[in-house]
Amino acid sequence: MHVQGCSRFFDEGWRAVSGSQAAANGAALRLRICRFLLGVLAAQMLQDFVAERRSRGDAAFAYGQLQQNIANMKAIAIFWGRSAPCLIDHVQTIAKAASAGRTLPTDAIGRPALPTPEFTEWTEPTRAAVERRFGPQIVADHDAVGQQAQIILGFNREIASDWSAFPLLDGRLGGASVEDRANVRLAAVRALTQLKMQRFKVIEIDRVGSRYAVAPSAADMNDYRSITDNCGLLKNW
Repeated sequence: MHVQGCSRFFDEGWRAVSGSQAAANGAALRLRICRFLLGVLAAQMLQDFVAERRSRGDAAFAYGQLQQNIANMKAIAIFWGRSAPCLIDHVQTIAKAASAGRTLPTDAIGRPALPTPEFTEWTEPTRAAVERRFGPQIVADHDAVGQQAQIILGFNREIASDWSAFPLLDGRLGGASVEDRANVRLAAVRALTQLKMQRFKVIEIDRVGSRYAVAPSAADMNDYRSITDNCGLLKNW
């Protein structure tokens, strides 16, 4: 409603109620009221417009972060797809050495790289903004990526914990007792399970990531290749 239309609305309403000359004399006052009300309305519309633009911007930024997280997860999936079979064989070799009473130096035992997944949490307003702009599937995929990241982190912690028992076979640390060798074998059994689960996670990552035309993070893949050998063990450990 423009100012003149607002003023006529008040004029007609005022005359209908009073029917007096005072209604005409109050035109200036009513005009000021109209301008005030229209100013409030315009300010509210501007505020809503700015808020909507900010919401759309937040949604676009969050979507970009999700794509980066997926690119990182795809790189991790490639790492485990390449390294897990070799690491499984390596752990079996360690377990057999423990069973046969042999020793292994720490550098032969090595230590696997355990890539840490990147995941960006969303606030509730951000989740709502993303759902409005991109739909509920994107929010569901974000949650799925977060769940996979937490699972991978959990497996990483378990593998690191079990791997810490393997240097008990290092003769330079003293002779390995029967109990030490039993602990190494038990840790190897647990580590094998975790490594197999990491390889299985590749399938879950691919399932979610296949909906996005996002390449695996080249930077992350280069980092993994630069610090690991062909078996996924850290170089110069």
